[in-house]
Amino acid sequence: VADRDEAPEDSLRYLDVLIALNPESVGERLTRGMLRLRLGDTPGAREDLKWLLDEAAPGIDLERVAELYRSL
Repeated sequence: VADRDEAPEDSLRYLDVLIALNPESVGERLTRGMLRLRLGDTPGAREDLKWLLDEAAPGIDLERVAELYRSL
């Protein structure tokens, strides 16, 4: 998704653009949620995790996402 040498904030801006262009992108939502969590943006992480749960996003472990969501 983003270059490993990029600052996390740059990666977050990149993911924001990708999601704005394709709001249904499960992989980018999950990545952004985890990055937001790593950056200390708990409300932002909760927003992305809730979206994944509400949409019953295919291809991810919804049980683990739910567990992480409840822990925030």
